[in-house]
Amino acid sequence: MRVWWRFTNLLLTCCGAFFLAVDIVSAFNVDVVNYVKYEGHHDAMFGFSVALHQESQRKWVIVGAPQADTSAIQPEVVKGGAVYKCDPASDSHCQIIPFDRNGPQRNDQNDRVDTKSFQWFGATVSSSGPDGPVVACAPRYVFHTMSPRKVERVEPVGTCYLAKSNLLDFTEYSPCRTSKLMRLSCCDFHHVLHFTHSSFL
Repeated sequence: MRVWWRFTNLLLTCCGAFFLAVDIVSAFNVDVVNYVKYEGHHDAMFGFSVALHQESQRKWVIVGAPQADTSAIQPEVVKGGAVYKCDPASDSHCQIIPFDRNGPQRNDQNDRVDTKSFQWFGATVSSSGPDGPVVACAPRYVFHTMSPRKVERVEPVGTCYLAKSNLLDFTEYSPCRTSKLMRLSCCDFHHVLHFTHSSFL
C-alpha cells in the first residue's frame, strides 16, 4: 500500500509540474500571412545555412545548399554544393552565385590535386554587412599533397570563397592547403565563420 501511495504522489507531482510548466511557457508564431517561401531540390539540403546581405541598396537572402548538384557548371564534380541569392520580395526567386565554375584542379601530369565532389560547399555562409563581401565555405573540400608527382597525402582541409563587387568577383581562400600545419594534420579551416572589421575568422 505504501509503495502504491508513493507512486501516486510521484505521478501527481510530475503531472502538476508539467501543467505548471505548460502554463508559464509561451511561444510565438512566424508570420503566416506575409511570408516568402524558397524551395530547392529535396536532397540538396537547401537552407542548411542562411545569411542576410545587402548590395547596392538591394537586399538578398543568401542560402546554402551543401549537397546541390553543380555538375552543370562544375565539370567532373558530383554534388559539390551551391550558394544561392534569393529575392526577399518574391517566392522561389533564387539564382545560383557562381563562386567556383571549375572542376577538380590538375597538375602538369593531369593528376587530380583536389576533390570537390561532396565537399559541402555552402555549409557555411556569412555576410560582412552592407556592400561588403560574402563568404561561403566547403568544409569537406579535400586537397591532395603531391610528392613530386604521385599523391602522398589526401587532406580534408576545407576551403572558402569570398564574393565581392556585387557578388561578381570571387577569390578562393584556403590557408590550410599550403600550410606547414597541414603536413602535421592539424590544420582545418571552414567550420565557424565570423567577420571582423578587416578580415574574417
